[in-house]
Amino acid sequence: MKKFAVIVLAIILAFAAYFVYEYRANVPTPDPGSSETGKPDNKSAEDPEEEIVPNDGPLFNRALVTIMFDDGWARNPAVVISILDKYGFKTSHCYLTSNLAWKEAVDGMLWLDRAGHEICSHGLIHEDLTLLSPDELQRELRDSKRIIEETLGKPVEVFVSPFGIYNDTTLSAIKDVYRSHRGTQPGYNTKENFDAYALMVKNVFLTTTASEVSQWIAEAQAENAWLIILYHEVHDEASEFGTKPAMFEAHMQAITQSGVVVKTYSAALNECQKQTK
Repeated sequence: MKKFAVIVLAIILAFAAYFVYEYRANVPTPDPGSSETGKPDNKSAEDPEEEIVPNDGPLFNRALVTIMFDDGWARNPAVVISILDKYGFKTSHCYLTSNLAWKEAVDGMLWLDRAGHEICSHGLIHEDLTLLSPDELQRELRDSKRIIEETLGKPVEVFVSPFGIYNDTTLSAIKDVYRSHRGTQPGYNTKENFDAYALMVKNVFLTTTASEVSQWIAEAQAENAWLIILYHEVHDEASEFGTKPAMFEAHMQAITQSGVVVKTYSAALNECQKQTK
């Protein structure tokens, strides 16, 4: 059985490597300053030149929201990019590299990257890392990072544990390879509980309403917390763990109406870390 698993993994990696090199050059580069839809980009709330004021108080300077997507669903970019462009949001997408064996997924990831969104790693094939041997764990962490980096031509610094499951052993290995890590534990990231390798989220399900998202944001604003809102698939045929496009847009409207600052995972991490040192 173990030999069969190794063969399957080798086939997946071979397919991924093939599409990395075969299709990378074939994705059109969007015109700087414009979206893939051809409309001018809204000014993002994320300003790379803004000065972050050091903070010795009990709270962060302000509340932040990060919009994240796990798994790397191939259909997501075509659905979400136009909506995100409409509201001027830049987001973070964590890919299972086994999904990159398909051209559509590679093209979608490159599209997201070139549109200014962040790409992170979710491992090779969505396995519980705590059940793997040391060698298997290293492959999940390092090979997934390498494949994405070779596709994008830039560093990948964030890892998300499959199923949100991790322990001291896997976390120690993750710290050797990545700058930050998150699972799926529900909660808010405050200055008091901040841990760059155990960041918490609010999980979105098919039944999650815009009112719930508004309530999450209000609670984050009350404590100047960093709120990470976690999505999976966004599609009209989404499962119970997904979101339909109309509801996704309603969520984006709720975020806009709140006035909260929206940043990618790494940009929000930078801001929070500068206030916790």
